[in-house]
Amino acid sequence: MKRYLSLLFLICLWLVASTEKAHAQAARFSGGAILVQGFTLQRDSMTKAPYVTIVNKRSRFGTISADNGYFAIYAQRGDTLEFSAINLQTAIYVLPAYYAADRIAVRAVMNSKTYQLDEVVVRPYTEKQFKKDFLALQLPDDDPDLQLPAIPRLATTSGVAQSGAGVGVTIGGPLTALYNAFSREAKSRRKLTAMMAVDQRKKMYAAKVNPDFVGRITGLSGTDLTAFMDYCKLSEEFVLEANEYDVAMALQECLKSFKAGKN
Repeated sequence: MKRYLSLLFLICLWLVASTEKAHAQAARFSGGAILVQGFTLQRDSMTKAPYVTIVNKRSRFGTISADNGYFAIYAQRGDTLEFSAINLQTAIYVLPAYYAADRIAVRAVMNSKTYQLDEVVVRPYTEKQFKKDFLALQLPDDDPDLQLPAIPRLATTSGVAQSGAGVGVTIGGPLTALYNAFSREAKSRRKLTAMMAVDQRKKMYAAKVNPDFVGRITGLSGTDLTAFMDYCKLSEEFVLEANEYDVAMALQECLKSFKAGKN
């Protein structure tokens, strides 16, 4: 009797252990994510395919294979992984729905993709031919709708438009820049502007160094003052940048050498 009881106990123990193992395997089959890792390869050469995009079509999460083709991504059992690259045909891998381990190794082998491009003929293009084709270019006849700001009317002096202290008027834009750079009228205008600038500098010089001011500083007059002004020629750059005190001190220094030369 004891023998039968012992045998019955062992059978029950075995049934309980088997049930627990089955429950554990079922839990692993339906449980959390598994690690999918491996390499992406090109079928024609069986070399590693770098920078392949791997996307889980269910979760929309993804990754990119490294420069040596290695990749790793977590997924659920039964998920579908899509492998794609610009130079390779898209490949699909479906994870097994029942898989006991928590990781799986995958080798994704992909076929090369060939693109058919239109034929391109490259010919030398000479400057003469370019000019000919450019002149023969057919442009639309309709005028462009340019919205330019209103330009105030300017008073004119001797046929030259005046705008403040400057000469002429400039309308900003690329066409105006080209016109001002190459036209004869623009060159004449620039020359006139330069002449007026020189004249303006001379007037400013004369306003600072003139017989009245030099006579007050040196105490000279008449022919002595005229001789001194011919002798003491202060530079235009110095006079225009200096203040009245600096000009007076420079005249005093000139006066010393002027009197020393007379003696």
